[in-house]
Amino acid sequence: MDEFEIIYRQYFSMVFSHARRLTGDDYLAEELTEETFFKALKALKRYDDKQELKAWLCTIAKNTWISNCRKKEVFSLWMFGELPFARIAVLCKL
Repeated sequence: MDEFEIIYRQYFSMVFSHARRLTGDDYLAEELTEETFFKALKALKRYDDKQELKAWLCTIAKNTWISNCRKKEVFSLWMFGELPFARIAVLCKL
């Protein structure tokens, strides 16, 4: 078993629970958990062990969720609100 597989097995339930609290939905929580571990795998070499691993994973999950919400928000403001991108950027602080 490699290092990442150990991390995945040890922290999956915790990350999923955190994702469930963020999303309020099992399906979205599964998607968010999958994306969180994918991003963690890509960033593992840059992980600073001064930060607790579970905090690092929860931060990745939270930031991913926020990013995904902004994408939906930008699309809605553009499509349904008919706002120009410059105005959307100001509203979303992008």
